[in-house]
Amino acid sequence: MDPKKALLQIVMVLIAILAGIGFLILRQRVPPVTARFDPLPVALGNSQELTLQLDAARGGVRSVRVELVQADRTLPLYEASFDSSGIDQRRLSFKVQPGLQNAREGDSQLQVYASDGFWRLKPVDKKPVLSVPVVVDLTPPKLEILSFTRYVSQGGAAVAVLGSSDAENIGVEIQGHFYPASPAGDPAKGLHVCFFAIPYDQPPDESPVAVSVDAAGNRTTRILSTVIAKREFKHGSVTLKREFLASKLPELLPQRGEIAPEDYGEAFKYVSTVLRAKAENTMRQLAKQTAQHPLWKGAFLQPPNTRVFSNFDETRDYSYDGVALDTKVHAGFDLASVKRAPVPAAASGHVLFADDLGIYGNTILIDHGLGLQTAYSHLSEMSVSVGQEVERGETIGRTGTTGLAVGDHLHYEVLVGGTPVNPLQWWDAKWIDGKVRKVLEEGGLELGI
Repeated sequence: MDPKKALLQIVMVLIAILAGIGFLILRQRVPPVTARFDPLPVALGNSQELTLQLDAARGGVRSVRVELVQADRTLPLYEASFDSSGIDQRRLSFKVQPGLQNAREGDSQLQVYASDGFWRLKPVDKKPVLSVPVVVDLTPPKLEILSFTRYVSQGGAAVAVLGSSDAENIGVEIQGHFYPASPAGDPAKGLHVCFFAIPYDQPPDESPVAVSVDAAGNRTTRILSTVIAKREFKHGSVTLKREFLASKLPELLPQRGEIAPEDYGEAFKYVSTVLRAKAENTMRQLAKQTAQHPLWKGAFLQPPNTRVFSNFDETRDYSYDGVALDTKVHAGFDLASVKRAPVPAAASGHVLFADDLGIYGNTILIDHGLGLQTAYSHLSEMSVSVGQEVERGETIGRTGTTGLAVGDHLHYEVLVGGTPVNPLQWWDAKWIDGKVRKVLEEGGLELGI
């Protein structure tokens, strides 16, 4: 064979070998699956649920295994395999039980193993892709009920003083809604105060439940044996006029432009359901920004010279052109006096919201601390801004007809944890003294309310 040809063949073979080696090296350098917990756990308990985010650089996430490693044992917590569809990102949530049944309390390691569908010469899934130090804590937190409002009506507000020194979240749960408590008094005593609402439709035989949850997710509950009085709420009907809808719908649905009269019914249903739910959700989210201490003192102020012409939790049936459209529950008081009447703050507090709120029109939401807030809607003018501190009786705006308002008036709400409650209670100094202040004193708290 020609020496030159032989040398060329050798060179070609070497190039092919080097190319193959380079190819294998490049494939080997493709990073393995990455993992992270969201949020990062610091403790594991019996009721814990973990959320794991997995990301594959190539080939999709194919499998995952989560183990708890202790000094003398390795306990499987979760395992799953996936098809070869090439999904590079997976977000998984799982309960740590029953894997913790044989665990011991104390320092441990969470280890995550994961594989992708990308072939490499040397497997990269034999080592954990994530290792997180955690503390196994299987002991439920302490929870003591020190005092609470024992008699309350449907649609009313209540307060409880709870004791727990090892809880991360403590509060009261009712109808699936959690009302968080705030630490109060001497920190060494672990006292918490919780204002909560009794919804207008709360069954009298279903009591609220005090809840304490620690950092490991362990949960302790205690029933609050509150006596819930049943109330009869008014039921009225509203016949919508064409002229009213013709003037209001363009304001509430500007993106639709001109709305034909035959579409008024459908447009109103959208306003009454979708826009109403959006506004109510905004107020529920704002409730989370409450101060952890009271900002008010004494009875709330009713705007002077006003009369109530629409009651709290009055059920309204809406119809147009003889067709039933919707049924809703009125969440506050409608108060009227004269046009563009001054609107005073019911109590001292902090302005959380001052803007248009859909069907409620121009609305101001004032936080009074501990989950207690007041809302003032349909305003023609707002004279305060977000972040401003206001005093009881200070003028914050003027009544009007913005939003879904018939005639100039103020729609006024009192909310506890984002749930509307009967405003009448908060205008009553005797009610506050007996149902709030005395309950706090029985629980060992003096908050100056």
